[in-house]
Amino acid sequence: MNIEELKDPLLYIKNNLWITIKADDAGISKLVPMVPYPAQEDYIRKRTHRDVVVKARQIRFSTGVLASNSHKAFTIPYTKMSLITHLSDASEFLLQTVHNFYKFLPPPKPKVDWSSGERIRFPDMGTLIHIASASSRTIGRSENLNIAHLSEVAFWYEMKARELFAGISQTVPKGGFITIESTPNGRGGFLYDFYQAVKRGDDPGYTCF
Repeated sequence: MNIEELKDPLLYIKNNLWITIKADDAGISKLVPMVPYPAQEDYIRKRTHRDVVVKARQIRFSTGVLASNSHKAFTIPYTKMSLITHLSDASEFLLQTVHNFYKFLPPPKPKVDWSSGERIRFPDMGTLIHIASASSRTIGRSENLNIAHLSEVAFWYEMKARELFAGISQTVPKGGFITIESTPNGRGGFLYDFYQAVKRGDDPGYTCF
């Protein structure tokens, strides 16, 4: 792996990460190199340290966020990365995507000493990736994170969304990355209110996509 790949997430993704796609109408899947969709590539090129995204369906936007974050987790020591969704099954699906990124990563790749349905740890790097659902009572309160990916936030319980967002905001430093993304779920609620506030410039720390 060259220095350019370490610095450029898109180059790293295209040269190192693999995903499964449905290959035909029968639903049979196959493994292919990840070639980001236009929406994924646009986000990865333009992302900031604090982003809020209202996304279209069926563009695998979450996978693009995961790929960009995994580039950091696989190459930057002492990274602490958390994936949080509205349901445990959804969180497990996201982490399984990261498992697959790692499984098919060409050598040399970081050593794993702890891998489960909830966590992946790279001891030589001091890196940890873990999942949680929005029903968790502790996530975001006591953990030191560098990367937080909050997925399908429009479907979180209202009070829990506000509580978790407040906790995550305190535990991820300014140099870290917070991505809040979701498909729409009507007018009103935490995500709608927050997205509109960012668009108005009421929260200049975040960028809308």
